[in-house]
Amino acid sequence: MWVRTYTGAELTALLDTPPEPPPMLIDQLLPTQSVMMLFADPGVGKSVISLQLAASIASGLPLFGTLPITAPQRVLYLQLEGAFRITVGRLQGIRQELPFASDQLMIADIHQINLLKEADLSNLAELVQSYRPKLLILDPMYRAIPGGLSKDEPAAAFCQAMDSLIRAYGCSILLIHHTHRNRYTPQGQAELNRYYGSQWIEAMVSVSYELSYAHGRKTRPKLTLFKDRESICSHPVLELEYHPETGICSMHKADPKAPQEESDVALGRVLAFLEQCRRERRSTDFEEVRHATHLSVSNLRRIQRLPILTDRVEFIRTPGQRTIWQPLSIPTESPSNSAPNIT
Repeated sequence: MWVRTYTGAELTALLDTPPEPPPMLIDQLLPTQSVMMLFADPGVGKSVISLQLAASIASGLPLFGTLPITAPQRVLYLQLEGAFRITVGRLQGIRQELPFASDQLMIADIHQINLLKEADLSNLAELVQSYRPKLLILDPMYRAIPGGLSKDEPAAAFCQAMDSLIRAYGCSILLIHHTHRNRYTPQGQAELNRYYGSQWIEAMVSVSYELSYAHGRKTRPKLTLFKDRESICSHPVLELEYHPETGICSMHKADPKAPQEESDVALGRVLAFLEQCRRERRSTDFEEVRHATHLSVSNLRRIQRLPILTDRVEFIRTPGQRTIWQPLSIPTESPSNSAPNIT
């Protein structure tokens, strides 16, 4: 039958059963039979992270030495750009720390594919059917749908193709993607999507993280949670340490002597965005601030209660409507209140 229906006693039984968390491929990060996206600016290290993730699943060892993986699972990695020899070199280093059986990882070196074409999609489906991976990685995704990311019709067709692979073969899919430059609506508000593509791409993804550098340091990659449809990701931010000798990342251990560092950084991002809104002479709201600063709801709520914001923002509350954040001008100190010169 083309559709599975639920009604009557069967539907009642479903509604009376407490919901269970989805089974996880990577604990606290990636559910089974779902789509995850990792996006970043060019050259930040998307492929490095995705290869480590592939090796962790193939070996069954914790991702970044922290996030549990129940058992080794097969991974199909579609390398759609870049030199194959570079990928092999990276995996040689990674395998020193994450030893995986070679039959648990398959690398497909493909440099010309268009999943909007029936023949190419059929070939990929045959490969997935024969190998039966638990994770399919497209690195990068834009090479799989040439010219189709920004247009709704081809993007919708790509999403349907990914959904058909998940339903038919029970795999999860990791899409590696690029960011775009900051863009603004006609009303002057920053667009919330940080990556390039149609709204259909955003709707398909269950979990997405943005990769950047913490404090501008290339040895400190940072994954910031951007979307979490099922609220299963326990880490809104994953700060990592990159080890060039092996090409892997481990979880960063914060300096116990500086417990305020992350809190100060989060507050600084909020204040910087509010200053941008003030210069643009416009208001904002909680959701736009959260997306612009990549903070969790709880972290931004904590910052919202800080006294420092009362001097910079007026919270305009209207029953039944969203609260408006209206940035205020910061009064300039008079000469009498300024600090004296020390000579």
